Parts: sequence; C-alpha cells; structure tokens
Amino acid sequence: MNFDPNDLHGILPALILSLGALVLLTSEVFLRGVRPAVLGASTGAAEAAQRKLPPGSDSKPESAEAPPDRRYQAWLTAAFAAGALWAALAQIGDPAVPLFGGSP
Repeated sequence: MNFDPNDLHGILPALILSLGALVLLTSEVFLRGVRPAVLGASTGAAEAAQRKLPPGSDSKPESAEAPPDRRYQAWLTAAFAAGALWAALAQIGDPAVPLFGGSP
C-alpha cells in the first residue's frame, strides 16, 4: 500500500480540529503566566459588580495573586474552528473518492 498525500485533503478538517485541541491542551500547561494585566481589563458586567462589593463580602478568602486569564483560549478555539470550517467548505463539490486506498 502506497501513501498518497492527497488523502490528507479528505481529512483536513479533522486534522485542523485535532491540532487545535492539542494546542489548547498544551497552552494550559505552558502559558500559565498569562495574567489579566497582560491582556487588559475584562469589561463584563459581573466583574464590574464584583469590584463594587466591599472586600471580603463575597465569602471567599482574598488571594494575593490573581488567577490566570484564559480568554485567549476562546480566540484560539474560534480560529481553529474557522479554519476547519473553511477546509470543509472548500471540499464541497469535490467528487467522492475512497481515501487511503479504499482500506476499511
């Protein structure tokens, strides 16, 4: 059985999504140092209401260190999903051919 690189075109959307999942999983390990100060302040209504409360009123102990900001993961997810969608839509209209030599 010979490897045909054109077979990868048929599974390109799945490859993009798999690569995106691996990037997101490893980003949690290697990018823990991303803090809210680096990405800018969040503008959500819940965060604004939380800041208006007096210290200690949320029944959680105050921590000296802010938790890491993970908003970048949503953008990465959207980018990989858009890439997979683009790859899937680019295949519309292509004739159906057996992939990987028709192996079951």
